[in-house]
Amino acid sequence: FQKLVRDGFPLAPVAKSRCDLVETDAAELAAAEQVKKLLPDGSEVVLLQQTGSFMYDLQVASSDRDFALLYLSDAECLLSTDPPPDEFHHHVDTGFASDKRGELEYSGRELGRFVIELAKGNPKNVELLFSEKPALRGWAFEELR
Repeated sequence: FQKLVRDGFPLAPVAKSRCDLVETDAAELAAAEQVKKLLPDGSEVVLLQQTGSFMYDLQVASSDRDFALLYLSDAECLLSTDPPPDEFHHHVDTGFASDKRGELEYSGRELGRFVIELAKGNPKNVELLFSEKPALRGWAFEELR
């Protein structure tokens, strides 16, 4: 996150909860950087936030790390004959309440797709919009809020 903050992305205020892992845990910072590297070429981060059990302060030692990444693709890239993907994800299917310690799961969506789903009332998108959990929020996400 430090590089992104240096590049002008504001860091959201730190929530005072028992698990501010995005702010304090080196493994979480490394995981966030790993997810950020998955951005399509010519895209910028709109939101990078830890989600899943962390969103509700329900994570335990056997919990995985879930991240939501929203990105804004360059308009020229979106209009090209070979546009970047508007969504990507990685989820480990080991069953409910399985020990997924150390697993990194993520979902990435282009901002346009996120806004369409938000307008339809998608609860995951509404929840991300109003979350006060620590996150990396770019200018476009702040405009939505």
